[in-house]
Amino acid sequence: MVSASAAPPKRIAIIGGGPAGLTLALALHKMNNGAGVETIQVFEQYSSLKPALGAGFNINGGAVMLCKLGLEKELKAIGKPFKRVLARTVTGDLLFDVDVPAILPESLKYNGEPVAYTVMRSDLQRVLESKIPEGMVKTSSKITDVYETDTGAVLRFADGEVSEEFDLVVGCDGIKSVVRKEVANTEAAPIYSGIRILFVVAPPGTYPKPDGEIHQWFGDGTYALCYTGGVGDDGRDMLALCIANDKNVSENTDWTEGDTKDVLLKMLKEAAMPSQLAAMVNSSERIFDIGVHYHDTLPTWNNGSRLVLLGDSAHAMPPFMGQGANQAMQDAYCLASKLGGIGAKKEFADLAEALRSYEGVRILPTSAIMQISRLNGFIETQRGPGAAARDLLFKTLGKLGIPGQIFLQNAIPRV
Repeated sequence: MVSASAAPPKRIAIIGGGPAGLTLALALHKMNNGAGVETIQVFEQYSSLKPALGAGFNINGGAVMLCKLGLEKELKAIGKPFKRVLARTVTGDLLFDVDVPAILPESLKYNGEPVAYTVMRSDLQRVLESKIPEGMVKTSSKITDVYETDTGAVLRFADGEVSEEFDLVVGCDGIKSVVRKEVANTEAAPIYSGIRILFVVAPPGTYPKPDGEIHQWFGDGTYALCYTGGVGDDGRDMLALCIANDKNVSENTDWTEGDTKDVLLKMLKEAAMPSQLAAMVNSSERIFDIGVHYHDTLPTWNNGSRLVLLGDSAHAMPPFMGQGANQAMQDAYCLASKLGGIGAKKEFADLAEALRSYEGVRILPTSAIMQISRLNGFIETQRGPGAAARDLLFKTLGKLGIPGQIFLQNAIPRV
């Protein structure tokens, strides 16, 4: 390991062209070019930014960061305002009902307006890429190794070629992160949670509901989430069926589409889910089959030198709080801000001090959300008497307004 430099990094490599990597690239471009950053290069393993990869998600704390980076107008154009969460049992009993705009604090507003949206991943990637200089993203650049010399960090590509030296390499390369292997050295393998998710992407209007609402349905060992990501013809209706499943299911980190329509329809019928959910499956454009696995938290996100982690590579979290992308975007904004504070007469004396400060801000909240999300998934997919207890718990918490407070506790940005 080489000691971290006392000079601010001038050459920065970002591994991964998803929302996390692109947000970091934009933040560095906007915040740090004046602080001496000369080269920002994003390396994406695929031949394009994979517009059909994944689906849609909600952004709140992450949306605040994007607004600070000048994307307020663009978010309004691609995002559907997130207005309500309505949770019911499969028999129609109300569990809780959250009026989202009514509970948002100032920290989740920008220029006085709420910034809670559902967006399509593809739309967000397109906007982010359009705001960084042309050529900053290099596609078809699969990284297989990262190593350090006395003067910098070097990337090795799948074709055997090596990169120029960089002063800092940021791993935004997700659950199978190459950079994480160098930072963590050894760690336990991910543990299967016992929860399987069948994720459906369908044309807009397939699931009829008021605009901006997220609907939840709870059954025996199952939980379904329905919402619309994005707006207009570019938007899509989403269904996530979470089911207690003892047999280990692949994590499917590449979001490979599966031929599971008949299986999913059978699961919906057995769970007594509303008929409109089956209609979504029959109209689906793509279905993903995902096993939820638990990943260790790390005591540090950097190697004490020129490698640092961000987003899923640092804190891959179960999806049950909807905070994965939000926390990654907050990581990006925080890291860019800290890097801009390195130098004489500035906040940090060297790179190592800046990275420690970044970790000091971000490790605790992300670790807490990871644990809360695990607990939430466990409760939501209870079977038998556990399901009855879950319903009673949620109904009681709903009357006290607790679900909204839990949402806020995880959504409020901490950078």
